Amino acid sequence: MKKILIPLLILVLSVQSILAAPGEIIEGTIVDRDTQQPLPGANVMLDGTNLGAATDMGGKFTIQNVPAGSYSVKVHMIGYKSQARANIHSLLNRATVVNIALEPTILTGTDVVVTAGYFERVKDAATSVRSVDYEEIRSDPVGAYDILSMMQSLPSVVSGADQSNEIIVRGGSPGENLFVMDHLDIPYPVHYPE
Repeated sequence: MKKILIPLLILVLSVQSILAAPGEIIEGTIVDRDTQQPLPGANVMLDGTNLGAATDMGGKFTIQNVPAGSYSVKVHMIGYKSQARANIHSLLNRATVVNIALEPTILTGTDVVVTAGYFERVKDAATSVRSVDYEEIRSDPVGAYDILSMMQSLPSVVSGADQSNEIIVRGGSPGENLFVMDHLDIPYPVHYPE
C-alpha cells in the first residue's frame, strides 16, 4: 500500500506544480520597416486570447503569463499596415522573442463636401436701446421734463460733471450715444456740449 501511495503522491504534486506554474513570456520590438525606428504605442495581441500589450517608447513589448503553446501574434498601429505572424511558440522556462517591422501606409478617408449658404450679417457689438415715451418723461419725478436728467437715473449711466447733463453709458464717452426723436437723429441733445 505504501509503494502505491508514494508514486501517486509524486504524480499529484507534479501535476499541481505544472498547473500552478506561472505562464511564460513573449517579448520583442516593433519598428518601422523603412527607418528602423522603434514604434511606441503599437498594439500586440495573441490571436484567440485576451492577452496582449502595447509597446513602450523604445518599441519594446512584453506579454507575460502566456500558457505554453503555439500562437499567432498580431500587431496593429495607426498609419501602418497590420501584420500577423503565425506559429510563435511559448516554451516553458524560456522567453520567446518576436521582432516585427511594420510597413507604413497612407490613411484614406471619405470625401468632405463643403457647401456655402447665405451670409449672415455679423453684429460687431451688442448694443442696448432704451425707448422713452411722452408719458414716461412727464411722470418722472427726477427729470422735470429733461430727458438727459431722466437717463442719468438709469443703471450704468452717469453724468460727465456736476454742471453738465451729458451722459456716460458703461464707461464710454458722451459722444458715443445716439439720441433719436421721431426717427430723426439728434446730434447734440445738450445745448452746450463739451
